[in-house]
Amino acid sequence: MAPVDIKTAVRKIQEMMRDVTGIEDAPDEPLEDYISLPFVASYASAGGTSEPLSGTTAAAGGKKEEHFTIFTEVHLDRGLGPEAIERALDLHGPIADVLCRNINLEGTVDTIRYPIRHSFGRLDWGNQENVHIGWRFEIDVKLMTDIPAPA
Repeated sequence: MAPVDIKTAVRKIQEMMRDVTGIEDAPDEPLEDYISLPFVASYASAGGTSEPLSGTTAAAGGKKEEHFTIFTEVHLDRGLGPEAIERALDLHGPIADVLCRNINLEGTVDTIRYPIRHSFGRLDWGNQENVHIGWRFEIDVKLMTDIPAPA
């Protein structure tokens, strides 16, 4: 089983997006500038961590529950026109299908917490002078992680 941590989960989403027909690029590590459109960039956004689970203690190396929202942005085009909108609509279903078929992102998280939210519109990235349009998927995940025992 793959490690259960947020960085591995983000990379797994990128790997899964590379299998979606029509996606040109979905690198493991985010790049400052992109040339090929459409590209996918995933990153951890908001989250929260709970206290140690009942029956465990931090001193004993127990477990904690963590929640993250992972943003997966699908940058499609540099302008909002009929062709860009059509391409966006064509990509939405296959991307949502990939995410729904993998409730634990192939073992990198404990679970995806549905629904997966999504919005369409303006997306900014790095030093790009032109604004992109595309989808932002908001994927809430739950991870149970070990609390290392003090040294």
